[in-house]
Amino acid sequence: MAHHEAVVPAKLFVSIFMLIWLGEGARIVANAADHSACVAADAALAFVKASPVVVGAQQKEEWLAMFAEDGLIQDPFGAIHQQGRQQQSAFWDTFISGINISFAPHYDIVTCSAVVRIVNISAITPNGCPTNMRTFIVYDLISLAKAGDSSGAMLPSASSLQLAGLTALWSLQERSAQLFKHTCAVKATAQMSMRMLKFLGFSGARRYVKGFFGIGKEGQSAAVAALADLAGASGAQVFSTRFCEEGKLTLHHRDSDKTFVGPAAITAGLEAWGCKLLAQPTLTVPTARRVSAEVSFSCNSSVENVPGLAVIDFAADALSLVAVAFYVGIPAPVGPTTEPAIM
Repeated sequence: MAHHEAVVPAKLFVSIFMLIWLGEGARIVANAADHSACVAADAALAFVKASPVVVGAQQKEEWLAMFAEDGLIQDPFGAIHQQGRQQQSAFWDTFISGINISFAPHYDIVTCSAVVRIVNISAITPNGCPTNMRTFIVYDLISLAKAGDSSGAMLPSASSLQLAGLTALWSLQERSAQLFKHTCAVKATAQMSMRMLKFLGFSGARRYVKGFFGIGKEGQSAAVAALADLAGASGAQVFSTRFCEEGKLTLHHRDSDKTFVGPAAITAGLEAWGCKLLAQPTLTVPTARRVSAEVSFSCNSSVENVPGLAVIDFAADALSLVAVAFYVGIPAPVGPTTEPAIM
């Protein structure tokens, strides 16, 4: 094992050199490179698993208490943008109160500062109209205080966590198509429209309607093509050409979050990463100018079929990439590092 780690491919050394030489053109931001800054996995999972419990029990105050004062709710992304206590409360009153909601989890991805849950969410409206959506939920976590563990490390406990953000990735078009298979759909839609106007106001209702118009199948095809580039033999170089000049790539691992800015830094970061995209995504979900995809990785040539989530944001008027995030629920592969931040 030690010998394997010592024999580093030449391209990884080139990646490090590129970052040092390119200066302003290649930037890495070490968001949480120190493991002690990361949330303990068991605490993170225990915390986010409480959310569907209190939702199912219709416990509004307990659910709101999970959020930071300025916590952001985007459910679904691109249609809902509710931030702060008043808007969090309005979201509950609009989309949760009186609705029978249940979660069927498939798997979880725990990273340094977030938990991704892959679930099916079943919702039955007050007049009995059902939908069942496969959903990617990203819970962004912050710690209010730190508690020591048995080893002396200072790691957040579940009781000290709050949600900085909750982002649900699912398709409004697909949900609407499911709903209108039932005769109850017209009444359910009318009731929800009245709720939105009452609690979200005209601007909130208008934003929700705009969520129906997004990147759609064109974006899904572009996302699949971009991921196919990354899975190819020259994946890092080809994939990075799809980014705009200030495009960002963030790698979320169990023990670190790292962001690379600009195509050159993205190329170097991916080449030094140690994880390889294995195949085409099993599912893609378009939301506004974003496409999310279930993917899998091989990391360090020793850990196969690691589940992950790819979140791909496109430019407002083009198919160039402005931001991509990969969530991978294992520690970052051992190997050469691209930190510290360059110049």
